[in-house]
Amino acid sequence: MYHNKIIISILIQTDRQLMKIFSRKFWGTVCIWGGGVLLIVLVYDSSHDYFPQSSPHQAETILNNIITSLFSKTEHHQKEIPLRRQPPERPANPKKEFVSVVHQTKGNYNVWVWEVKPGMKTGNTVKVKIMHAVAGERGGFNIIAYADTTGDGKPDKELARSDFFISSDPGEWSDFEFTTNEKRIFIGNTWPQGSNAFVFRGNGPWPGENCPLSDHFYYRIPPGAADSAGPAYTNMRVSFSD
Repeated sequence: MYHNKIIISILIQTDRQLMKIFSRKFWGTVCIWGGGVLLIVLVYDSSHDYFPQSSPHQAETILNNIITSLFSKTEHHQKEIPLRRQPPERPANPKKEFVSVVHQTKGNYNVWVWEVKPGMKTGNTVKVKIMHAVAGERGGFNIIAYADTTGDGKPDKELARSDFFISSDPGEWSDFEFTTNEKRIFIGNTWPQGSNAFVFRGNGPWPGENCPLSDHFYYRIPPGAADSAGPAYTNMRVSFSD
């Protein structure tokens, strides 16, 4: 009698597990493990005499555990694996094209010019653009250019000077164009001596690749000593043409 009870228990367990699988539409699992259950029943029917007779429920317990274990593993592997969302690619942090820090000169100097690196001057017509940090007189300037006539690598001769530019709004650009056949030149801007001019200034080398300007600027120019500082840069652009 207990053999029949074991078989009935197996079928009940199988039916329960199959119902779970049917409800989840695991048709492939039904085919695979259905055949497995039938194989287990046949194996048990041919080898039930090997189970100890003193423990009639032991065989039932073992077979039930086998079925439960098989179907639980199937259910575990058939669960949908959630897709991992890849984090969005972060763009590299490029250097800012323009500096936004407004610097007060406080009358300490009234000119700064940067050398155009040797070989970067590709034409005799030079166009310089500089951005105004504030509106009005305090943000006004002349665009200026110098040459190195002594060969010591320092500015010593003024080549060109624009009118005094002012803007009605901060962030406006003024531009100036001049022509020179000098090979080594320095460009920048100047403002009235002793005035607390407002300029854009960023500390560090010029941003961007292949910038034609050196990183240090001159703030005193002969007559007298030629003094430099930096590295620093401002909102200035230069281009060359023939």
